[in-house]
Amino acid sequence: MIYNSLFRNWLAGFIDGEGCITATYNKYLLNNYYPSITPHFILGNTDKKIMYYLGNLFQIKIKEKQRFKKHKILYEMRCESKKAVNILKLVYPYLRLKKKQAKLCLELYKTINYFRKTNKKGQFKKLDKRTFKKRVLLYKKLRKLNKRGV
Repeated sequence: MIYNSLFRNWLAGFIDGEGCITATYNKYLLNNYYPSITPHFILGNTDKKIMYYLGNLFQIKIKEKQRFKKHKILYEMRCESKKAVNILKLVYPYLRLKKKQAKLCLELYKTINYFRKTNKKGQFKKLDKRTFKKRVLLYKKLRKLNKRGV
């Protein structure tokens, strides 16, 4: 689907205000090989129509949450890896507040391609230490940028 620049600009503003661009760290994955570090994108809002529109557009499931009865229902979409990176690529030139996080996620995703290679038995090959250190550094930078009060 082709998105015009007006929509991409609007979406970037919506993500700057309501979104979270981060990475997940799963240390229990891949049978004692190096942990998995994956780009992660979260967008939440109380407007049901907008969130379901975006969910349908990007083919991402919308979850409904309500912490307390007096609060409005929060509609949230979460995606990781390729889907997250595709959305970030779409809006990257238009982001203002979360541009640094998006850049780090895009860099992190580039290191995943090596990770996908398998050996003759179909098992994942062990990640080389240099690439793993780079991924951990990118993860730490993302966490620092997303820290409250910074």
